[in-house]
Amino acid sequence: MSKSYVSSPKDQALRIVILLLFSAFSFCWLYFFQGGLMEAAYNMAISKVGGIEGHFSPLLMALVLTGILDMIAIGIRTIGRADGPFVALDYIVPSVLLGAFTSFDGTRFFSQSSSQWICVLAVSVLMLLLAAFIKARSLFRSNDMASGMAVNLMLMPVMFGMTVLLGNTDELYHKELLVDKYVSAGRYEKALQVGRSDEESSIVLGRLRADAMIAISKDSTGAEIGNRLFDYVIASPSSLSAYLKNEASCDSLGHDNLLLAAALLDRDLEKADTIFSPSLYKEVLPKFFMQAFVISENEQARDCFPDQYAREADNYRRFMQQYEESAGKPLQYRRNSCFMDWHDSYFWYYQFR
Repeated sequence: MSKSYVSSPKDQALRIVILLLFSAFSFCWLYFFQGGLMEAAYNMAISKVGGIEGHFSPLLMALVLTGILDMIAIGIRTIGRADGPFVALDYIVPSVLLGAFTSFDGTRFFSQSSSQWICVLAVSVLMLLLAAFIKARSLFRSNDMASGMAVNLMLMPVMFGMTVLLGNTDELYHKELLVDKYVSAGRYEKALQVGRSDEESSIVLGRLRADAMIAISKDSTGAEIGNRLFDYVIASPSSLSAYLKNEASCDSLGHDNLLLAAALLDRDLEKADTIFSPSLYKEVLPKFFMQAFVISENEQARDCFPDQYAREADNYRRFMQQYEESAGKPLQYRRNSCFMDWHDSYFWYYQFR
């Protein structure tokens, strides 16, 4: 008669290895990937309770939650009196809980869809049924460490996958949280570095970046927004324009610059020309303002800042030359052909948005 898998000291060693593997994943998931999200969830919970103050520590949160999940896994094996090689199955519940509690979407907890839960439930049941079938048929006959490790190393990625499926992996939302954190801490330059080269954005990201530019401007000429606004993809120009107009009513220092930026977002160069006052600027105009005035052939900009105007006029000529080379092609093709060289210019925005 063949000999089935039996519990042994090697089984204990296997449990420790799998425990350490899950603990490492849980800590990294909570601390490095979900720290900002968990802090946002914590702050919302505190604000709803009211009257409670506390300092959130991502490190402490990751350590405590990982320890709790480890104890749940150990409790499942102890209470269930489970044996055999399928140590990884003890981590189905902890993996599901880890994903469920990192699904905060900014307004509510447990934001998963029904299809996500159905998928996780189906995978969990399938693994348990398969393990029961293998155990009943005594198909797993080796009790050596290598075989047990191989089986569990194949199962653990499935557990991690369930966590990722249930957790919030919206990259834009995580960037919104990070930028908001930097802006709140007064680290405006750091905030403006997040997602600078991305080809996607959101309304919230646009407003947070505008806040950072406005805050930096208060320490300089009040025109930083004219140097940086179009460095980024803008998800909703009309929404950001309305936001800047509202901010302009509260900001005496940057009033004209904010209205000017809003006019550029609306591609209303006639409005921009009426707002423009050369006396607000010393040696140079903010880059994107000058590019807009080159397009509109603004005489004040040309006369007051001749060297800068000439440089940007040359850039505009080269942009239009590249644009005309793709004449007759579909609009999307023309957008893409100019994107690499000109996406961070107002010329590209004005032509294609």
